[in-house]
This record gives sequence, structure tokens and C-alpha cells, in this order.
Amino acid sequence: MDRTTCHRVRVAVAAGSAVLLLVGCQDGAPSGGGPTAASSPITSSPTSATPSVEPATGPVVEERQFTVRVPRGYVVEDKVFTLTSTRDRSSSDGIYVAAQDAPGLENLSQAVRVVLRSVSVRPKPERVDDVVIGGEPAYHLAGRSGAGNRYHSYGLVRGGQLLQVIFELDGPDARADEIVGSVLATWEWR
Repeated sequence: MDRTTCHRVRVAVAAGSAVLLLVGCQDGAPSGGGPTAASSPITSSPTSATPSVEPATGPVVEERQFTVRVPRGYVVEDKVFTLTSTRDRSSSDGIYVAAQDAPGLENLSQAVRVVLRSVSVRPKPERVDDVVIGGEPAYHLAGRSGAGNRYHSYGLVRGGQLLQVIFELDGPDARADEIVGSVLATWEWR
């Protein structure tokens, strides 16, 4: 199995594991773990009339509840379980879109706890300021992968599902912020 395929399988397993860990989030304990004061590349609704970046114009990734576009030059590679993988073949960039059934998951703090238990990125990403995606509050996890790539995970709970867009991007921070913003600016509810 080549390195890219192995990585996609790890991401898919981590995304699928998040759903399996939901049982641990239904214990009635306070959720805690709110956002920190760290900055986020998305500071206002990415679907507002004047987004800070140009929306992505590449392929559309469709899920039951929403669609997003990835940048031109990316290709939609495959769907494994509940995860759609897209990749820029000229770099090590990957954008992953997931929609998982998550009955009982009620808020962003629970979602973050579940995702952090299953994420394979080391060191673990940290929760930074929440953002608004498609007019709804969403968590934002940020960090670096072991390869030094920027890692961003955005997610929200809606209609009994945990909806996520996960970015693993190489290159300068400004480039990663632009890619993230361009994709999130295309979020549309179905």
C-alpha cells in the first residue's frame, strides 16, 4: 500500500471512529473544552455576501446535507465509508469531507471531544475560535501533522450528523488560510 493510500485509510478510520466513540459522549457530564483565544483564518460567515477570499471553483463534493467546492486542480479520488477524499496531485495537499450519522451528539463541545479522541494527527490539534459555516456555528481544530503540514478540521452537528471538512496542506500559512477560506466560502445546504 503506497503512502497516500495508507494516509487516506488512516483518515477514513479516524473519521469512522468518531462515530463509534459517541457512546462515551452521552454520559451527561458537562461538555467543557470551549474555544481558545487563538486566531482562525475564517473570522466571519464564509457564506456572507463579501467573503475575504475568492470561493473555490474546482470540483463539487456532495453530501446528503451540503455541498462544497475544492480548488481548481484538485481531483475527487474516492469515497471510503463516510469520507470523500480530494487531492491536489501537484502537492501533498488533501481535503477530506465527511458526513457521519451521530445520534445523540448535541453540541460542538461533544463533537470536539469525539474528534480529538479519534484524530491520528500528532501532536493533537487544538481547538481555536469557533467559526460560522453556512450560517451555523462550527468548531475549528488547528495544528500541524507529523510531516509539518497545516491541519485544520471544521465541523458541526446538524440533523443527527457530524459534518466535517478536514484540510492537510503544505506550504506557507497564508496559502493554507486562502485554500481553507476558499473552500468554506462555497458551503451550501441542500
